[in-house]
Order: sequence, then structure tokens, then C-alpha cells
Amino acid sequence: MPGRILVTARGGGKSTDDDFPFPKDRIANPFAGKASRIVRALLAEPRRWWGVTELAERVEVSAGMSVKTLRTLEADLYVRRDRRRRVRVADGESLLRRWAAVSGLAFRDAGRFTSPVPDPDELAIRLAGNAPGHAGTTDVDILLDAMAFSIRGRGS
Repeated sequence: MPGRILVTARGGGKSTDDDFPFPKDRIANPFAGKASRIVRALLAEPRRWWGVTELAERVEVSAGMSVKTLRTLEADLYVRRDRRRRVRVADGESLLRRWAAVSGLAFRDAGRFTSPVPDPDELAIRLAGNAPGHAGTTDVDILLDAMAFSIRGRGS
């Protein structure tokens, strides 16, 4: 992307707020929590000009959250303002790609397993410990059985 650069670094030591000061008038991650509601609304209607309060009311967040999120998006050149201070998506494709990249990191270390119990309702009952003939079986036992089944299944 011309005009933009993202540099990430991983360090071994602990950092403090003094190491990486973040402006208090912005939000650290506009793609998480309530801030993501604003991004969704902007992407749902990319040609629409939004007032800050109007957008906040639409997605049910505070005006302060809306202002901080929009300032962050504006600093990253994802939205622009008109003369009346309304905002609109400036680069929807880049905004969506960045959101996907940030969200993908959250699932990178996620585990996956296959249940030996094919029926989800039966699995729920067994996890609750109420299945007939399974008295004394704990949810930990069932999950361990499921993980062992999954590991055996991977090798075949």
C-alpha cells in the first residue's frame, strides 16, 4: 500500500506504558469489542457520511467510544471527514483486510478436536453429567476421551 508502513517487533523483555505511549484520544484496537461495531457499520454502508453521534447511537456505543475509534481509523487513513466533520470510509478494502489480519491472529493458536459422540445434543447431556449409564463421568473425562479420539483420528 503506497504511503503506509506497518512495523511489528517482538521483544523478550516486558514493556511498560512509558515504552509505547498511546494517545488517550484514540483506541488501541478498533477491531475488538464495542469499537468493532463502528467498523461494521462503516463497512456496511461505505458510501454513507456519518455524524459521530448518529453512528454511536446506531451501534449503541458511547459518543466517546465513537470519537476515539474514528480518530484511530482517521489516523490510519481508513476514514475521511467532510467539511461538516462527518465521516465516511476512505479505503474500505484496506480496512477490511486489516480487520481480517488482526482477527486472524486471535485464532492462530486455537485448538481443534473431534468428538467421539456424533450427536451434539448427546454430547451436551454427557458434558452436563446427566446421561443415563454415564453416572460419575465428568466433563473432563469426556473431553480427554474426545481429545484422545481426535489424536488417534489424525494419524489414520
